[in-house]
Amino acid sequence: MEKIKFFKVNTYVQICVYILSILCVSVGGGFIKNNLLPLYNNILMVIGFIILMAYQLKMVFWKHYVEINSTGLLIKVNSKKGIRFLNRQIQSSNLNKNTLTITLINGQDWEFDMSNIDRNDVQELHYIIMQKTIQELEEK
Repeated sequence: MEKIKFFKVNTYVQICVYILSILCVSVGGGFIKNNLLPLYNNILMVIGFIILMAYQLKMVFWKHYVEINSTGLLIKVNSKKGIRFLNRQIQSSNLNKNTLTITLINGQDWEFDMSNIDRNDVQELHYIIMQKTIQELEEK
């Protein structure tokens, strides 16, 4: 059985990483005027892209990955790409044997095959989804 990597992200850390990388690329690319040498501009631009790539590559390192933050979830299980769900979009979730189904408010269903995933991790993911859905309902 394979494990799911759960990664809880602080929203402020995520925003700071994005702002720092955009700032480095903007200054290095000349979008923000500065008096730096062209070599330093190029180095800043490369640093900005490296920060952004390093932050995004965490999804590539794990085959089964779930990112949790205050606004939603990013689920990448048995697939090449992750699917992002906002908490306010999720209406319900259902766990049947080896399939996790997430129903959105607009009626769209997303099914995830959980056949080769550790059962405890599947139940933890389902619990997190239910918890986020209940929190969203209580806030309304």
